Amino acid sequence: MRTHSLALAALLLTGCASVTPPSIEKLAALPILEIGESAPADHEYILHIAAGKPIPFKLEVTGDAITRPSVTSTVVESRQEVYLYKRWASLDGKTWKPTHQLFKSTFSVGLDTSGGLASIHFDNAP
Repeated sequence: MRTHSLALAALLLTGCASVTPPSIEKLAALPILEIGESAPADHEYILHIAAGKPIPFKLEVTGDAITRPSVTSTVVESRQEVYLYKRWASLDGKTWKPTHQLFKSTFSVGLDTSGGLASIHFDNAP
C-alpha cells in the first residue's frame, strides 16, 4: 500500500522526476500488480490500472484543527490503461514518462454554508 500511496501522491502533486526513465531491464524484472494485490516485501513493482476497472479512493479529514476526524471512500474508473512505477507513468507499459507529462491534476478544498467540498480533478496532460 505504501508504494500505491506514493504513486498516487505523485499523480496528485505532479512532482518533478528525474529526466531519465528507469532502464528497460529494471522495469522488465519488476512484477506487474493490480490494485488490491499484495506488494512484494521490497515494494518494487509496477502498478497496472486497467481501463474501466474500479479504483477505490479513500479520503481522510484529520488534523489538530479537527475535533471529529473522518474517513470516507469512493470508487472511480480510469478511461485508459495506465502503468505506474514510482514517479513514472506509461499508457502502454513500454514508453515511460514522468507522471506530470502524462497527467495533470488539481486538488481543492472549500467551505461555504452548505459544508465542505474536496475536489480532485484528473486530466490527460496537453
